[in-house]
Amino acid sequence: MTTTLDDLTQEHLDQLTTLVEHFRPAMILEGSRRYSLQPDLAEDCVQTTYLKVARNILKGDLNDHGNLRGYVWKSFYRACLDQLHLQSHFRSCSFSEDDSPLPSREQTPPAAMTTQENLAKIQQATAVLPSLYQDVFRLRTFEHLRYDLIAQRLGLAKNTVSIRLHRARTFLQRHLENLFRF
Repeated sequence: MTTTLDDLTQEHLDQLTTLVEHFRPAMILEGSRRYSLQPDLAEDCVQTTYLKVARNILKGDLNDHGNLRGYVWKSFYRACLDQLHLQSHFRSCSFSEDDSPLPSREQTPPAAMTTQENLAKIQQATAVLPSLYQDVFRLRTFEHLRYDLIAQRLGLAKNTVSIRLHRARTFLQRHLENLFRF
């Protein structure tokens, strides 16, 4: 019995389906924790990942990736980042003529004030970040640059960018820990 390309493709698709179903809860949790996505958006990222990897299997492009599990997770992370970029794009778009913010039915005036106060506290905490971490944090958080681009722009190693970003987040977490407790 000879193995055909169709047999290999079906075997890869079966492995993919099993992998995604096995890791679906972990992926949704990771999307919620790491990227602050709502569970339904994290689920959309899982579906996007499945479709992208399946498409690559059917095209025969997956032969370069010996580790299907790693490829699935990497694709999931990229799908989450794409979702975040999409959200930030829609937040930055204005659909009104006068460029004023649209009224929100969900936010009452006290809730809007709390949001304004929280934003002010976050900006204050960001301002007191040690200068060593400010540029890395600003480029990643506000300009949405990848680690390699930040490293290139600042003339640092990619690992140094990762470490400084982690330390900046830890610093901010300590300064803001009482702000978001429930």
